[in-house]
Amino acid sequence: MIKKHIKSKNVIIFIVLLALIIPCIVPIVRYISDRPIIAGEQAYYDIRIAKTILDRGLYFEDDMILNGRGYAAKPYHIVLIPFLYFLTPEFSLITISFITSLLSVILFYLILKKLKINLQQRFFIFVVLLLSPAFIFTFGTANEFCISIMLLLLGTYFFLKFDKSFVFSLVIFLIAVFFNILNVIVIMFLLLFLSEIKPIKKRNANLIMAFVLILTLLYYTPQHFSSDIFSKVSMIGKSRFRDFISDLGGMMGLSIFTLILGVIGIIITWKYKQKLKNSYLLMLVLFFIGSYLDYAPIYLNFIFSIFAGIAFTYIVNLKWEIKLLKNLTLLLLIYGLLFSAISYINRASLSEPNKDVQNALEWLKYNSKSNEVVFSYYSKGFWIEYWANRPVVIDGIFNYNEAKQRLEDSNKLLYSRNIDIDQRLMDKYNVSYIFVDDIMKKGQVWDKKEGLWYAFRNNKTFKSIYDKNNVEIWEYIG
Repeated sequence: MIKKHIKSKNVIIFIVLLALIIPCIVPIVRYISDRPIIAGEQAYYDIRIAKTILDRGLYFEDDMILNGRGYAAKPYHIVLIPFLYFLTPEFSLITISFITSLLSVILFYLILKKLKINLQQRFFIFVVLLLSPAFIFTFGTANEFCISIMLLLLGTYFFLKFDKSFVFSLVIFLIAVFFNILNVIVIMFLLLFLSEIKPIKKRNANLIMAFVLILTLLYYTPQHFSSDIFSKVSMIGKSRFRDFISDLGGMMGLSIFTLILGVIGIIITWKYKQKLKNSYLLMLVLFFIGSYLDYAPIYLNFIFSIFAGIAFTYIVNLKWEIKLLKNLTLLLLIYGLLFSAISYINRASLSEPNKDVQNALEWLKYNSKSNEVVFSYYSKGFWIEYWANRPVVIDGIFNYNEAKQRLEDSNKLLYSRNIDIDQRLMDKYNVSYIFVDDIMKKGQVWDKKEGLWYAFRNNKTFKSIYDKNNVEIWEYIG
């Protein structure tokens, strides 16, 4: 029944429609539920930085963190600037996601076609991919990885399309190097894989890899990339296995059904292991790196979707003695993929920040002085910097002086009930206000009224200046 409708035109219409819909789903649901359109934390930092580049130029001192930090323009922020010039911040991010989503699925479709993957397999690969939480995160929640994915796919397409010239793919891959270090690893394994299945292109692949390595050393070595990349991990710990699985709570993880189908697909294609060995190696590397870089599953998702789509096609074409059992199995897989997608959209749509957080921080902006420092849990830092426009003690990037010491002091302050320790740390970081939201009081920091939340009862040291809908702002008067 399904096979009858799998025609080239239908498949293209299907993937284009979903590619256009996905970037809009989470923002629309958030808008309807009266939440800030953009979910998460990092996007607010990206918008603020892009705006600051417009005002101050490509190099500046970021004064939204206590004692400041140097900043040099990054590619994603430069890409944001022309959009911010003509559109609101929210629509700038959605527009970028919209464009990159459409281009990425078209490029991926053309790449699969170039690799001689048949139409039926292509269809099921896209069913798995477009319904995957990692894809919805990448193109539906406004982040820089949508550009990285598009560049990698564009570079791959040019590499496969042009037999004599590799200049186009070289330029695209070199641009991708600037976006993040993981792109470099993916490019290397990708080219090794492509040169295995297309030996005629091995020389071109080797030349591109050489240029990519040279640029990587020149660009990242001065930044001491190893310490910058892993500094956050060394302070707040590695990702847990459940972060790899969206259905277990991971915000960028794979669907459990994608994972199961992917493993089946690997078993089915094992007879081609010699040609596919570099894709297997890349998956293992991405699983390992995923412990340190939480966005690794975004890349892993594309590879697993290919194997999962092959497995799905195999199950559809398998001769079943009991037709009812086959139909039930296919329905289970389809509903499973849909459930993962809908569940993820629901979580992303209801995730922080909410309107109460925005209202509180905008209130603080108009009821405090520009140089007064705000303390909170580190993950609230980007929102405070964006809406309150006030410097914070700590935020989620950890690229400022004494970041590890600040995190230790921050935890000590949050969990201490000793007023002398509280006052000493408040004075050390020149804190004027403390911001506490509902999530902090529901397990993110405290499970009950303890630590700093308990210490607020000392009215000689702290004064409540804002308390609405479980969001509190306290002034330190000690």
